Amino acid sequence: MADLNATKWGSGVGSASSTFSTARTTTTANVTANGTGHSTVAVKYARTGRGQHSFNRMFYYFDTSGITGSVSSVTLNIQGYTGNDDGDVIVIKSTAFGGDGSTDLVSSEFSSLDYSTTYSSEITSWTLSGNNAITLDSDAESDIQNNNAFIVAIVNHDNDFQNSAGGSAVSDD
Repeated sequence: MADLNATKWGSGVGSASSTFSTARTTTTANVTANGTGHSTVAVKYARTGRGQHSFNRMFYYFDTSGITGSVSSVTLNIQGYTGNDDGDVIVIKSTAFGGDGSTDLVSSEFSSLDYSTTYSSEITSWTLSGNNAITLDSDAESDIQNNNAFIVAIVNHDNDFQNSAGGSAVSDD
């Protein structure tokens, strides 16, 4: 089995809002693209005691133009780092990076997400210091096989993906 490495990646911390929907769909984010540093929390939903909602998300671009055969098994390997230790995540389709990898991740792409196309099931555990091997589904296999670009976002499952605001102060990372 061949390895395919992300050629572009980035993290985004969206602008906080008193409205869940506004925070979830904001196109204003503090974005780090192709950085060598790490965000202290890569994927997160938070609601403060003052009712401010905010999201952190990760994005990856893979050049799949060289894949010509059938794709029947895909595992996304993400190195663990601080954070994400108690929040569930999911891998979904994204149109970030200009939709084709032609640009780095920019602030306006923070909500370039397709919540209707999941590439994994809910991930309920996260290894902080090792590799997180995420099995991708048949939608991912098909998109890798048929497209020149494969772009994913990793988002918080319980609030971001489920479109469900926390009822009280919460920090789900």
